[in-house]
Amino acid sequence: RSNFLNGALNDLDSRLREIGSRLLIKQGDTAQELAKIIDGESTIPVFANAGYSRHSKFVESQVARHTQLRLFSGQVTIDPSGVSKENGEPFKVYSAFRRKWEQVYQKKIFRTDYQSLGIKPEIMSSCDLHSGKNSLARSSTRANAVRTLRKFTGLKGGINRYSELSDRVDQNTTSGMSEFISLGLIGPNELFEVADYLRYSSDDNRYLGSVNSWRNQLIWREFFKHSLDHFPDSENQSLNPNLESIDWINQKVDIDAWNDGETGYPIVDAAMRQLSEDGWIHNRLRMIVASFLVKDLLVDWRIGANWFHDKLVDYDSALNSGNWQWVAGTGFDASPFFRVFNPVLQGRKFDPKG
Repeated sequence: RSNFLNGALNDLDSRLREIGSRLLIKQGDTAQELAKIIDGESTIPVFANAGYSRHSKFVESQVARHTQLRLFSGQVTIDPSGVSKENGEPFKVYSAFRRKWEQVYQKKIFRTDYQSLGIKPEIMSSCDLHSGKNSLARSSTRANAVRTLRKFTGLKGGINRYSELSDRVDQNTTSGMSEFISLGLIGPNELFEVADYLRYSSDDNRYLGSVNSWRNQLIWREFFKHSLDHFPDSENQSLNPNLESIDWINQKVDIDAWNDGETGYPIVDAAMRQLSEDGWIHNRLRMIVASFLVKDLLVDWRIGANWFHDKLVDYDSALNSGNWQWVAGTGFDASPFFRVFNPVLQGRKFDPKG
């Protein structure tokens, strides 16, 4: 992750230098380092995208003590304060959240230059979807983020059969956007605008179904971001208080086997080894290994979430805790606690050739 981040920072610095500026990188306490930079000039404003974790909010409060902090909702398309029930309470069920989110979204005005992104709604009856892993050796640049998005939405891109094949782990059907959006190399507004552009540029029902399936995943991302903003303790506490007192077994030998990919279940082991090697695994694999750890080995979901924190290049605190709690059955609108992913059947269905 550090290599990917360094690449992204170098890319930003290069683009800033093209317009006569540069990127200044400091290491240390955020508030203290900013105070040194502005050198006591408390009237100098600091512009930043708001964070939604408890740590991010603490840092923002410290920075605000030294200068004028102006926050924007660049990590989401709609600010968490803009989507709520009639009584002002946050949504806890995804379907209800999505309906209200769509109502607010329809009033939002975008200004994307589609020519700069090079996105065209191309439809194919068959796609060149070859097997292979999502390589994170690619450069962490803005240009590469746009290039990856263009490939996904192109003539033979994964978007064409996304609704059919997005869960297949043996084919390159994902958008490949997760690590780029997690570091701000591309924004959620851009992805939603592209999705809408594709939706309104075609009348092919199968294609529209695929675009809507991808767009729905982007709305899940919004849901988890909003949930963390409203319930910051959810990074470390079960959202369902009745399930907070589960008597987990937490056997070290089981945890080590899961970490190292030595459980004896092929799809679980392959996924965990890929995670350690590449810092990325398919979302379906994330659900399979999470279910196996929590519901087969009876290990606390937080242990798995912390391992993902250490390994994932595309780590995002809201998505990580939200997805782990969904699988564990401890979160809002979660998978029922009695639902267990059968690793053998999952392997046969989504990775038939092993």
